[in-house]
Amino acid sequence: MSDTEDIEEQEEVKALTPELMMKGLGEPARTTENNSLALIRFECKGQEDDEEGDRIVDISLIGDYPLLRHVDLSENAIVDAAPLNKLQGLESLVIAKNATLEALTLTLPSLRTLDASDCGLTSLDLTGCPLLEYVKLNGNRINDISCLSGHKRLKVLEVRGNELRSVSGLCFPVLERLYMAANAVRTLVGLDAPRLAVIHARDNNMGADADPEEPEEPEDEDEAASPPTPAPPLLDAATLPKLRYLNLRGTKIAAVEELGVLGTLDLESVNVMDTGVGDRLEVIRELPRIVAVNKVRVTAEELDEALKVEEEEEEDE
Repeated sequence: MSDTEDIEEQEEVKALTPELMMKGLGEPARTTENNSLALIRFECKGQEDDEEGDRIVDISLIGDYPLLRHVDLSENAIVDAAPLNKLQGLESLVIAKNATLEALTLTLPSLRTLDASDCGLTSLDLTGCPLLEYVKLNGNRINDISCLSGHKRLKVLEVRGNELRSVSGLCFPVLERLYMAANAVRTLVGLDAPRLAVIHARDNNMGADADPEEPEEPEDEDEAASPPTPAPPLLDAATLPKLRYLNLRGTKIAAVEELGVLGTLDLESVNVMDTGVGDRLEVIRELPRIVAVNKVRVTAEELDEALKVEEEEEEDE
């Protein structure tokens, strides 16, 4: 094989073709705009056992099908999602497991659901998708989700296994569920979500035993380095008034007293397994209105025992 042929083979990428488009288009369905029949669904998923060269890289052709409403391009090797922005009526998009997709910028005014998990994303811009209701971004390398702040319809957000260090300043007016396990968030203080009922914050860097933030290096060599910043409170109850379930499993909570900030909430269930809080009765005593601790409902006997211990301690004092 000549050097020229070798270069051409290396540069060849698999692109969407008219044949692949026809194969992946679903049956005609009625559109919501004028009730006319149109091809609104397209699926072209890769397979786990596909060779790398068999996965779709170039999706430019999809822009020629502007009536598409639902698209699944998961498990391919897409490097540029920009052609999707030509589908201005798109309502749902699955682009998960495209590990080559480092950046995702979408301007899709009708998009309601998005799954872009396991794509290796480091850059994200969804400000042009104001109707989003459900967003799934698990397993990326995202450290900033401020592009979703202020979205007025977003109800469920999944960002497990990313590189988030802070949620301060984020505002989610109607968010109901937040799944943010396995990040590096130190506190939920600053998260403004008045309707948020469920938070999964497992395996985050929260609590008194949290790994300290790196102190700033002094500009002057003779100047002493700043001491480590103490761990902040777990959350601000005033900005999360509807919180009912909080999963803190595997966080760096050192003592039950840190749960005291939850006392003003109508919290129903808390999970503090694999933390410094090892005694259920301690949690019940700290949060006497709690319904379940570590996925197990609180019994009347446990509540009586916790309150009895508290009374005995008060008498000893």
